Amino acid sequence: MALTFRGGIHPEENKVTKDSPIRAIAARNFVRIPLSQHIGAPAVPVVKVGDRVLRGAVIAEAAEGLSCPIHSSVSGKVLAIERGTTPRGEGVGIVIENDHMDETDPSLVPWHKPIAQSTPEELIACIKEKGIVGLGGATFPLWAKLNSGRGKAERLIINVAECEPYLTSNHRLVLEKTREVVDGVKILLYILGAEKCIFAVEDNKEDAADALQTVLQGSDHFAVAVLKTKYPQGDERQLIRALLGKEIPKGKLPADVGAVIINAETCWAVYRAFVEGMPCVERVVTVSGDCVRTPANLLVPIGMSFGEVLEACGGLACQPEKLISGGPMMGTAQWTADTPVTRGVGGILAITAEEKKTGNCIHCGRCVRACPMHLMPLEFYRAIQGGNLDDAEYYNITSCSECGSCTFVCPAGIPILQNIRIGKDNLRNRLKK
Repeated sequence: MALTFRGGIHPEENKVTKDSPIRAIAARNFVRIPLSQHIGAPAVPVVKVGDRVLRGAVIAEAAEGLSCPIHSSVSGKVLAIERGTTPRGEGVGIVIENDHMDETDPSLVPWHKPIAQSTPEELIACIKEKGIVGLGGATFPLWAKLNSGRGKAERLIINVAECEPYLTSNHRLVLEKTREVVDGVKILLYILGAEKCIFAVEDNKEDAADALQTVLQGSDHFAVAVLKTKYPQGDERQLIRALLGKEIPKGKLPADVGAVIINAETCWAVYRAFVEGMPCVERVVTVSGDCVRTPANLLVPIGMSFGEVLEACGGLACQPEKLISGGPMMGTAQWTADTPVTRGVGGILAITAEEKKTGNCIHCGRCVRACPMHLMPLEFYRAIQGGNLDDAEYYNITSCSECGSCTFVCPAGIPILQNIRIGKDNLRNRLKK
């Protein structure tokens, strides 16, 4: 029987690209690479206008504290360092004119000695140098997650749930690069000192589970767990509940209950960093939605615009009502197709979403039943609408994972998630004062 958690929802899957092999595309004439592609302080530029850079070269160093370096996805000339749009708003980016020579930085070489003869500290330093972050969307610097998990993690959980509608990039990656993903996982196991690894796969991806079972056959350190297809099964707290039967205490991390959770594509990035010497300069993106002529999974250079990526899929068949970075549940609506792809963009959706008319809350309780965190979203909405941050805090708004299940099931069409995000921002601003 497939494992699962209490609560959650079953939105229409729309996994139309599940049989679409990953196709690499080349950058156009320009890329704009934001300095903030991770949780933490933006990277600090180390190039200036007029400099020529090579593919994979560092163009911005990690800032103090929680941060990651940024690398060029093309070879070419730095044209500008300026503010512009990003998938999460605005920020400073480096504009590079692509010379289409695709000349790679000669310093990018495979790791220089066997992993087993390296110290975890050396390997974590390499991961930081390569700019690897959580590629499931959170973009938390991997080096920091590994540091916090060392000595605590008994199990490493590889997230292949990919529960968001439309998105299939991880599914395809595990099918096509199975052994490379597994080899990346082995490096992470060594760093963490964890004894066991569990691949968490939803039951709508049986072919991915079978591919992993074939590669892992005979190993006592690995297991493939099949999970019930349900949203938000890929949330780390729901994975912990389903796989380990444990609850993460408020304010704590998975490492505090003996687990570290890492996305499948992040494992592939680790493999490439050590075997190829390649930093995080491209990522797999699912391009889909009813407005896209030919939905596909693409390997996209960081810094390409959403519009250019859509053109690589044959362009738009009709004018979308929404252009979304990520999935339809937790993704972010974009106001321009000039937005560049960053490390955190796992999907680009162009959809003609039907607009709901907003009514009044009828206290039906559907949002409470759907909430996988066992919270009371209707009370968050009431508190935020009334400007009562104390009530929002009392009902534990900071524990909301922002999965959007409440908004999805609301019969009145109330944008509960948007109100929760506003409430969280207001609380953070109050704490800063």
